[in-house]
Amino acid sequence: MTRAALATAGVVLALAVTPAAQTDRPPFYTCVEGTTPVEAPLVGVELCDAAPTDALLARAVEDNLQVVSGALVVAADPDGVGATEGLQAGDVIYQVAAVGVTTAEAAAERLEAIVAERDTVANFLRGGRPYRVKLRR
Repeated sequence: MTRAALATAGVVLALAVTPAAQTDRPPFYTCVEGTTPVEAPLVGVELCDAAPTDALLARAVEDNLQVVSGALVVAADPDGVGATEGLQAGDVIYQVAAVGVTTAEAAAERLEAIVAERDTVANFLRGGRPYRVKLRR
């Protein structure tokens, strides 16, 4: 259905835009010092072990933000499955196919094994808020 047809049917279309002020804030997660990024080539992402920053810890309670252990997306290949489905640098993957992952290696292994065989769901944080994405082969 085209946008015009959706609009005629009374469906409201919205475009999510990050306000400029939010793009200037310090990151909520960084790579754990001394760790080497891990690639998940089938998904098209590079991951590292995520470490919460002071910026996140200072705002977590007041802004009801989540703090998790997981894998920080360092880079997402624009042509890869991950980016195509919405993953982007700065996201923290903490669950793949309903199983918690606390390290980059665990997340990459689980993503690669599952995505090679079937579609799966990955849960992640963006800006301290939970989201999920379906990764399709």
